[in-house]
Amino acid sequence: MQSKKREKEHQKVSFSVNWIFASGNYITLATQAFPAIDFDYFRDNYFDKMFLGAHNYGSINNYKTASYHRLDIGLNFKKQLKKGERNFYFGIYNLYNRMNPYYYYFKSSGDSRKLYQFSLFPIMPSVSYTYQW
Repeated sequence: MQSKKREKEHQKVSFSVNWIFASGNYITLATQAFPAIDFDYFRDNYFDKMFLGAHNYGSINNYKTASYHRLDIGLNFKKQLKKGERNFYFGIYNLYNRMNPYYYYFKSSGDSRKLYQFSLFPIMPSVSYTYQW
């Protein structure tokens, strides 16, 4: 009787590690910005002009982004009960808090332009509980 009870209440612990790496992608960025004249033909005066910013891109795929990598870990506690199964999961996404590039953008101040990287998803813990019957 005691051994059957132990079989029903069997507990299983598992640990997972997942490392993801992707080399940088090639993207096309503007190499120059300069003012351009745009004639506005929607008003009464056909010679009404506006100065807009125009860009010269040079060649396609002229910039390689930073590589993408992260480390995820997880710990899973699964236990078989009399009437079902319960599961606890604890995990950490992006364990070493790598700020991977999501997109790039330019910021201008005066005559200078700088390229900046925007990142999402720093280190994030996760917890879940599941019960199945």
